[in-house]
Amino acid sequence: MSLAFSDISPESLAELEALQAEPVRQAEAFARALPLTQAVESGMADAVATVLRDQLYLAFRYAEEHQWQAHQQSAFISIMKETMLHSLLRPANAALSLQESFDLFSHMIMQHAVERPPTSFAVFSLAQVRELTQYVSDTFFKHYAEFVAAAHRAAPRAAPHKVKLTIPHPPALIPALFGSGVVSAKVEEYPTTAEHGSAESPTPP
Repeated sequence: MSLAFSDISPESLAELEALQAEPVRQAEAFARALPLTQAVESGMADAVATVLRDQLYLAFRYAEEHQWQAHQQSAFISIMKETMLHSLLRPANAALSLQESFDLFSHMIMQHAVERPPTSFAVFSLAQVRELTQYVSDTFFKHYAEFVAAAHRAAPRAAPHKVKLTIPHPPALIPALFGSGVVSAKVEEYPTTAEHGSAESPTPP
């Protein structure tokens, strides 16, 4: 089942597009359109829910700046939201590992990259799959440990991470992606610098 328009309606996206030149008002409209009720009702700290909403808004801005169509923007935001909430709304002793969270994300992406109704739909092109995976790798997953720690009100101790999704080439292989095992979704961990504690991420191939 496609997640397009499951959280943000076409009308809300049209309102957000009209506010593109006014980022403050646009961010406020985005918060109204995506209230994260599930996070609030779960008892997640307001500060953490705010950070997650900010991450989702930045993801929306990324999709908007890349001129994705409305259904693609909506699907991307919903995939991000589901990944974040399913990863973080858990007891501390049952939190998803970085690899488990990334596997969840990549599975939903593949469900939106292959036209095989009713289980999957080609919402994203191969190029967009590469782009959005790189974006989420450099943002949410790179600082996954910090997000988990904040969600459980604990001090983060792990280093930032880098994840990468390997997609077969040429694009004609895309129909074989879903459920075939040809997608390699493995976490790559890079050393941190002693001074800043930030990850050194190599240039993607």
